[in-house]
Parts: sequence; C-alpha cells; structure tokens
Amino acid sequence: MSDNTSRVVLPITRRNMLARSSVGFGLTALTGLLATQSLGLRAAESRMLPPRAKSVIFCFMSGGVSAVDSFDPKPRLKLDHGKPMPVPIKPTVFNNNGNIMASPWEFKNYGECGLPVSELFPHVAQCADDLAVVRSMTSIANEHAQGNYFIHTGFSLAGYPSAGAWVNY
Repeated sequence: MSDNTSRVVLPITRRNMLARSSVGFGLTALTGLLATQSLGLRAAESRMLPPRAKSVIFCFMSGGVSAVDSFDPKPRLKLDHGKPMPVPIKPTVFNNNGNIMASPWEFKNYGECGLPVSELFPHVAQCADDLAVVRSMTSIANEHAQGNYFIHTGFSLAGYPSAGAWVNY
C-alpha cells in the first residue's frame, strides 16, 4: 500500500478533534482538577503560563436548525426531492422516515470565502468571513436521542456518565 511518498501526518485530525471536543472540554477540566494531586505539579508550575480562563461554558442546544437548512446546502436533495431513499435505512424508534426532502430555503454565497448561507440568516450572512463552519462531523448514531447521548458521553446508549458528571464527581 505504501507508495514511498512522504506526507505530513497531523497528530489529530480536525474531524477527530471536533468529534471528541464536547467530551474533551469536561476532561480538560477534570485534568486540571486532578493536577493539584500530582507529585510533579510544582515543577510543572514553573514552566507553565498562569491560567487566564475562569470557566468554560459548553452550550449544547438540542433541536437546533438542520445543517441543510442553514450553512450546508445539499444540491442532490433538490434533484431527489420526493423520491424514496435509494439505500436501505436502519430502523428507528418511530420508523416513519418518509421520502427525501430538499431544504425549502434558498442559499446564496457570501463573503470572500463564498460561504453558502440560507435565506434564514440574512444578518449572519453579512459576517460570513468571520464564521467557522464545520461540515465534517459525523456520528455512529442514526437518531437524535442517540446522537445526544453520544456527544455528551461518547456512547450512543443511555446509562453512561457525561463529562460534566465526571467533573462534578
């Protein structure tokens, strides 16, 4: 498989970082809390900059607007609007999936970066070059509730503690 070409390998990909970042925020805090018990703390303190952050706020807004209705248009949805899914669909709790539906909103490109923004956000569109839009996040979950569990615990099933629970523990 090797073609003897050299390539840069990043220690962690952007996708991996973002997929794990919600849990990572809590674990970063936990590391800080546990560091006070560390034997090497005094030596490490002399090499570290003093912390400036007083707290970290992680906002998780369940039920937000769909990506395909905001900043991630899918032209193929327009072509296949109203058609049944061409691939098998895993069973879901409600199992009432319906046919393919295109976004009802129009998109235009904004800023020097050409960010596509739907007509839902005309004021946000004016700040297109100041935004960081991530379109590469994925999940093993195929339902909203499972996705919620996954982003907070790293597991798609109920019963596992969230990063916040570990920090408070």
